[in-house]
Amino acid sequence: MLLRKRFLFYLLIMTSLIPQFAVGVSSSFLTLVLFFVGLSELFFMTSDDKENQQVIFRFAFVFYLTYMIVCNIFWVKNPYFDCFPLAYNDQLRFYSYIYKFQDYAGSIDGIFEAKNISYFDKNGLLFFSVMGWITLVAEQLGECNIYVMKLLGVFSAALTQVYTYRLLALYINKDKALKATCTFALLSCYLFLSQPLLRDSFLSLFFVAFTYYFLRKPKGRTIPHVLKMAFIVFCVQNIRYQHGLFLWGALLVYCLFLFIESAGLKLNAANLMVYSPFLLLLLVVLFYLDLGTEVFVEYEETVDGYTRITSKAIKSSSLVGIATSLPWGLRHIFSTFFGFIIPFPFWFRQDAAPGGFLYFLFLLPQRISIVFWLCCVSISFKGLFSKKLRDAFCIRFWSLYVMLWLLIMISSVNFMTRRVMCCYPLLYVFAVYSYYKLPAESRKLFLWLPIVVYMFMHIIYFVVK
Repeated sequence: MLLRKRFLFYLLIMTSLIPQFAVGVSSSFLTLVLFFVGLSELFFMTSDDKENQQVIFRFAFVFYLTYMIVCNIFWVKNPYFDCFPLAYNDQLRFYSYIYKFQDYAGSIDGIFEAKNISYFDKNGLLFFSVMGWITLVAEQLGECNIYVMKLLGVFSAALTQVYTYRLLALYINKDKALKATCTFALLSCYLFLSQPLLRDSFLSLFFVAFTYYFLRKPKGRTIPHVLKMAFIVFCVQNIRYQHGLFLWGALLVYCLFLFIESAGLKLNAANLMVYSPFLLLLLVVLFYLDLGTEVFVEYEETVDGYTRITSKAIKSSSLVGIATSLPWGLRHIFSTFFGFIIPFPFWFRQDAAPGGFLYFLFLLPQRISIVFWLCCVSISFKGLFSKKLRDAFCIRFWSLYVMLWLLIMISSVNFMTRRVMCCYPLLYVFAVYSYYKLPAESRKLFLWLPIVVYMFMHIIYFVVK
């Protein structure tokens, strides 16, 4: 039975490579596909629920791999002039810097030397290191092309779904968790964002792994568990600096929970209120000692830059203009909502985009993910009003849940789904739990309500335009 499943998996992989064979497949690409598949097998060796997790990874990996190959065959002839400027300009910069990093990726000393370069410092050193090694190996095996470079994003997005399943399995039975994870893998933003040459899928893998270890009870001693989480945070900090800072704060919150529990106290809101001021003071002191005012200056510069970008968008969007004119707090809430539905309207495309039915198919997963996520937010909103559903989750879950929503709203200064996609798996957990626990009538109402509102907004847009 096991051999049959593996045979079917490899058959699916070969089927997904048919478009690549049509335009010529490189030996380096095939070798690295098999390498990532083998790496996933090592990942599952110590897992208690190996079979379901393998099913999820294989399903997501084959689907994401096929989507990436097809997209690049049709729209990326020359990365500098084709798809890169149309879907996230950062891809163009990463494509250029990955080749520059090859000069440093051959040795550990070279990587430390690269850290002194202004761009690589705090701007994805780990991402560029891994990509540099991949490109070096690919060139030794044959050639390094855009397909090879994007394999890391495909692998990371697929493995992230495994951690999404693990999160779900903490709260619902494994069969439901399996179905919910496959739905999330197929309909969420992870499908569309598995194909660009960006660091966000790679970051999500570590971020969601941290989320899982934050909520899972340690097996055995707590110190190795905390050290494992600290290592994950270190990796995140060297992929995107700001997310790393956020997770260092979350790790200190986790340590506060451990301290309260070890003192024999009950982990509740009252005890958290007593010790939280000390934690806040510790956070401020540590960040100041390590970074001085550098991080705050950098954050202010980043926000100013994003604000300028948003201000330009106001001229072309009355919705954005309304959102940015609201008072502080309300502005973040409305900007977050508008961020969820961007690009708006549904048929929107950039002026330089090729258009046509094939390009619409390329963008369709992104548009579907918007509707899917609106449904998830809606069902979660309904679940929050049920005391029974709130009580089903511990304070550790709610603390991280609130922190992730705060991270999303802070990012609303220039909202991009790819920057906050790492928060979605945990938020999805509560949405799925609410879906299964709410009455059928409420469930149906709050699933259809966002779809109707979304369609109504398009009607208004069409009439006003």
